[in-house]
Amino acid sequence: MGKANQNNECNYLRLQRLVENMRCSPMGADIIDWLDRENINIEFDNSLPKTQAGNTSEPYDHLVLNPKMDDLGLLFTIAHETRHLWQARQFSECEGLEELQLNSYFLMNPWAKCVFTRFIEADAFSFQYTFMLDYIAAYFAADNFPFETLNVDFDEVTYMTLEKLDFDLASLKTDKPDLQLHRKTAFEAFFNSGTMQDYDFSAVNFGSAKGREYLRNALSEVFNSKAGPEPIGEDEEFLKDHLNILKEKHLTLLGGSTVGELDDTNYLLDKNGKFTMKKLYTDVSDDKIRSILSEFNDVAVSRNLNSLTRTTGKKQKLISL
Repeated sequence: MGKANQNNECNYLRLQRLVENMRCSPMGADIIDWLDRENINIEFDNSLPKTQAGNTSEPYDHLVLNPKMDDLGLLFTIAHETRHLWQARQFSECEGLEELQLNSYFLMNPWAKCVFTRFIEADAFSFQYTFMLDYIAAYFAADNFPFETLNVDFDEVTYMTLEKLDFDLASLKTDKPDLQLHRKTAFEAFFNSGTMQDYDFSAVNFGSAKGREYLRNALSEVFNSKAGPEPIGEDEEFLKDHLNILKEKHLTLLGGSTVGELDDTNYLLDKNGKFTMKKLYTDVSDDKIRSILSEFNDVAVSRNLNSLTRTTGKKQKLISL
């Protein structure tokens, strides 16, 4: 692991330093060990825009970082993108797929893509937040910590979580917080954030400045927006299976722990072990997103594109308009 462009010695040495610094906290060490076990490389990409700290993409065997970002921000990015790599493996295993997939299932269903993106990002941001707590606790505990000062540039979800819990990071000097509570609070904070609205807009507007044009293109092989539903053709059975692939079993995977940051419980399940699709998860408060989705909602409902299949067999709406 850690194959930064070795032609650039400065980047390579910096990457090795980042890996060493991740190992300064228990959760960070587990993350690096997991990346090693999965043979996942961390790479630098100078072409990434300033606003993008990093990413991962198919075939999900690498993690890309923006060398323009500061080291501490990149540590949080490693945690965030590692969670996406874990998600790809969990969802592919869940569907029995040989190739790793994360969001390719939803190219024909913007409704499912919108909600699925919410869940995977809420999960990644809450994972990143939990790592931050673990890392700062290690900072306070170690006299020889790798950073002389800790200057953290918090994201919106972190601010909202700390405010909701009325939590002072200085308390990490002496007390270990309830990570399950913090993780679940961060997860739900995402759904109330402007960050989520940005992802919503990207999910229904990807590749086009005009969301309605994009949506028509994305759904063109499923139905004609003016004439109503059309036959899908010879691929109908395949599409039927995959258009509604967002199932409860996928979502509940996100509440479980990985790489040792939480205990064995699932914080998305209630005391009876059941997952509840809260209204918070499906609400659309942004007028632009609501307008784009509403135009096609009747046809989407007729094609069963706006539904989630529960483990009980019952279906409910993905997006409430």
